[in-house]
Amino acid sequence: MIWYNLCYIQLETTKTIPFYFKECITREINMNIKMLKAAVAGLVLSVSGFANAGLIYDNGVGVNNADTGYYTSNVRSFQIYDDFTLASDSTITDVFFQMGLTSGNFDGSFSFTIFNFLAGSGVGAQLYTQTLNSGDYSASLNSISSHPSGPFYDINFDIPSLDLSAGNYELSFYGLGMDFRIPNVSSGNGFYQNSSFISGDTPFALFDNSVQVPEPSTLAIFALGIMGLASRRFKK
Repeated sequence: MIWYNLCYIQLETTKTIPFYFKECITREINMNIKMLKAAVAGLVLSVSGFANAGLIYDNGVGVNNADTGYYTSNVRSFQIYDDFTLASDSTITDVFFQMGLTSGNFDGSFSFTIFNFLAGSGVGAQLYTQTLNSGDYSASLNSISSHPSGPFYDINFDIPSLDLSAGNYELSFYGLGMDFRIPNVSSGNGFYQNSSFISGDTPFALFDNSVQVPEPSTLAIFALGIMGLASRRFKK
């Protein structure tokens, strides 16, 4: 900026172009370009952060796999317990999971339970449990196909704000009259079925939707503001 001002004063007072004028302008343009790049990078990072603001934990989604079909229901007297880790203190308000049925529609009851993690011996003490009936959740068919044949669903439901400290936990989705079976994720670490350790993972994700994510109009105003600040440098 000092070079630019010196050039400007020289040009105004003597009406001559100093020998370093070209270098001055080149430096100023390069500075403006750097500022604009930084502004755009900041905008991209901000939007990315907003987009993932509510996600707490993602255990992956189910895949087509002929080896899946582990049961977790009172119909079979089997229950699946899958582990997860929270990197920081979190509040859970919404849950997503994928589950199959041997037959019928997804319109019955199931339980959702979180336990303390107990390494090497199944599950620890129960921390939270909720029974969900038809109308307490949304369920829609997905395209997963595995053995044995039957429909698979995407399920979403809300829970009262549940505060958990950073650490290791286990959870269970358990069919009550509905014959649940797990569609494994592509690279599962393993879960417990009753007390037996089995290869696989339950597809689920945990969210805190109390985090306020800006509306698209807010992001547009934010973007215009950054671009406006950057463009002012070009006009000087």
